[in-house]
Amino acid sequence: MNVKLLPRVTIRMLRATLKPGHFECQKCGACCSKYTVCVTDSDIKRIINFYGFSPHSFLTGVQVPDSVVHTYAGIPRFIGDRGRELVLALKEKNGRCIFNEGECKVYPARPLNCRAFPFLWLGGRKFKLNPDAPFMCDGLGRGGKFDFEWLLEEMLLLEKEWEAYRLMVEKWNNLVRSGAATPSTRTFISYVLGVKVGVQESLRDS
Repeated sequence: MNVKLLPRVTIRMLRATLKPGHFECQKCGACCSKYTVCVTDSDIKRIINFYGFSPHSFLTGVQVPDSVVHTYAGIPRFIGDRGRELVLALKEKNGRCIFNEGECKVYPARPLNCRAFPFLWLGGRKFKLNPDAPFMCDGLGRGGKFDFEWLLEEMLLLEKEWEAYRLMVEKWNNLVRSGAATPSTRTFISYVLGVKVGVQESLRDS
């Protein structure tokens, strides 16, 4: 660990201890550089509806490295390019989320996965501090008490949306296995957005 970072980490942990549950986003983009942001069809639609971006301009399929596969537990894999199992995620640019340009340019419509940081939802009404947060998040212990009631509503919605997306991915994979669709990330994106996909459409889009 870089010793130069230790005082800053200590200060963050001290603020979090003295003011537990207090958080105010500093829009520094540190968390956007740490994680690959996996998304659902609902996340995509919110961004498109709010900003009008083409889905293919900000989405990609990511093959999960074996070394971090445990951190993607529960995230559905779709059969994509060359038959690989991929997770659908926001593209990255210069090592961070494509939407981070000093600060998040889609913040009002950011994916539900992003909204919990720096906290982790444990189920029910329980949350805990993300163990990565003291190493990157300058918002710890700042501002007023974080609105966990709001976050709970967001997490309950997240749970529903991920389940619906999981079923959608399952249907897509069955289409691919049956030969009714040819796997490609581009065609899968069209599929989850409601575009009817068949063999010829898949071949044309791949």
